[in-house]
Amino acid sequence: MKKIAIFLAIASLAVGASWIPQARADGTSEIISNLPGDAQCQFEVWWRKDPGTTIVNEGKTATFKFGITNWEYPDKMHFVITTSDKNIQFQKTDFYSNETFMEMTITITMPKRQSGQKVVYWSFKITSDCGRHYSVKFHVHYPEECCSYKTSWEKEPASFKVAQNKTCSFKFVVENKCSEAPIDFQLSSNMSSLGFSRKSFTVQPGKKFEITVTIKQPSQGGKSKSDWSFKIKPACGQEKQISFSVKYP
Repeated sequence: MKKIAIFLAIASLAVGASWIPQARADGTSEIISNLPGDAQCQFEVWWRKDPGTTIVNEGKTATFKFGITNWEYPDKMHFVITTSDKNIQFQKTDFYSNETFMEMTITITMPKRQSGQKVVYWSFKITSDCGRHYSVKFHVHYPEECCSYKTSWEKEPASFKVAQNKTCSFKFVVENKCSEAPIDFQLSSNMSSLGFSRKSFTVQPGKKFEITVTIKQPSQGGKSKSDWSFKIKPACGQEKQISFSVKYP
């Protein structure tokens, strides 16, 4: 009867076509088995879709499905799943089954991305009480790194006239031109009479972020305008200087 059940399970997989093992075909994951301790301890582990083909942003979660096919063993198998990796969760980690086929899910949370990092590597082990175990290694990609952004003024500071010792504020806009990756920014200036509503902020992909820049106009001293500058530094790239001037009446 066990042979018949296995045949029917394989037939149902062929009809569904979505459970054809893919992991070892495209080579982006490793599923390595040791030699079985029991001659009848024949089960196989494989991904429904290889995680290595998936792109996930930092802080986001992704769920993957893998199958366990029991080929021969007639009794209930005791399975234990273990991992030393953080940010990884399993549907079950300790369970018994004599089913010919099982579907399991695994959920990962992408950690904060380090500069230049492209992938995160994960691993876990599936052990059975009949002697065979599988070591599973896989990786998940971050989006393609992007550091494209644009800065502008809502209204150019040079169009304002501000008397000495008076304050004035301007709207400074930062636009993230990337389609997938958020960008973290820092603003800085060594000019004591220049301030920001925010010195650090994150701009989401395709979005704009508005900062208020406030200056206190210094004594005129015969000048027609005052000159100002500050620096903007994206976490993913080089800082650049923003310079502007404000006229006196």
